[in-house]
Amino acid sequence: MNRTKFRKAIQAIYAAVIKLEVAFPRRRFTPDGHMVGSIGEAIASAHLGAKLYLPNTPRVDGEWHGKPVQIKATQGKDTYLKKPNVGDLLLVIKIHKSGDHDVVYFNDAMRVWRSRDDVKETRSGEKFVSFVQLRALGLPILQK
Repeated sequence: MNRTKFRKAIQAIYAAVIKLEVAFPRRRFTPDGHMVGSIGEAIASAHLGAKLYLPNTPRVDGEWHGKPVQIKATQGKDTYLKKPNVGDLLLVIKIHKSGDHDVVYFNDAMRVWRSRDDVKETRSGEKFVSFVQLRALGLPILQK
């Protein structure tokens, strides 16, 4: 799927959200969870060349140039990451209602994990990290 078709498909999701929120003004219909994660994985595959693993593969979602990569997508300004292995990559994508996306972080996952040593892991073994904290690491975004 090319970028234009991909963007239009995402725009259609958000157009449906707006219609539902107008019809039910006291309810939010924000796409989240599995849907947003799958959109992020599709972006990683279609636009960055990641090879995706089967769903529910532990710890990582695919690989990029032979390196395991954990893919996180969000509409917000933060995310959670699972404990990586040394050499794993972390890709964090911000999805916009326009159908566009920004790569917030795409580099060493362990560096992020270690930068969060002051944060307690969740019950599922994840740590919270904000976009501000990711950018503060100063690592360049990897390119194709």
